[in-house]
Amino acid sequence: MPPLPSVTDVQTYLGITSDATLLAERLAAAISMAERDTGRTFSSSSNTTRRYSTNNETLLFIDDRPLVDASRTVTWMGTTMTENVSNPQLGTVWFLPDRRDPNITTSVQLRLFDTAGTWYKADPQWFDKNLDWRRFGSSYPLDLVITGIIGHPFPSQDVVSNIIVATAYLYWRAKSGATGTAYNLQSEPVSLDEMPPEYQAFVARWRIRTAVEAVG
Repeated sequence: MPPLPSVTDVQTYLGITSDATLLAERLAAAISMAERDTGRTFSSSSNTTRRYSTNNETLLFIDDRPLVDASRTVTWMGTTMTENVSNPQLGTVWFLPDRRDPNITTSVQLRLFDTAGTWYKADPQWFDKNLDWRRFGSSYPLDLVITGIIGHPFPSQDVVSNIIVATAYLYWRAKSGATGTAYNLQSEPVSLDEMPPEYQAFVARWRIRTAVEAVG
């Protein structure tokens, strides 16, 4: 799968070889717009820390991250957790694949689903922390910390293509001035009154709510 698009990719889409500086600015704006519109994190970086308040939930939405990341560390209420181990007494978290791209995760399960009210036993230090005293729905703020790669190192073609579409739209807006109309390579008019329908459909497919509380 390709990385996020380059200026050259957008130039190829538009059928031009000029305006590299303007396109670079419009491309950065398009990526930011796509992330804002969808609530996702497409731009990738490593060794990035995010802190979340779990609010005593078993399943939590998080920022986009690779489903598998050997560099990732997770601590919950001060305890270092292990990923995908079947014994919950070891302190296990499960990162779940995103339905839009199974190579990406946007949610983490912190313990086994439990109707008996003994969620606190998912923390191997529950007795020393006196967590059974807090078992009736309380939790600390910013109690989940995840460090590692964030974003989409290898985004799907759907993401790449629609960021190019958004960049082209912003480029045409910048070039059209006050006319509100641009023309494609076939000299057909392109309305700039609203975002292209394929981009709007992309936003509807990929929109998600995250619950990040702090950046560290």
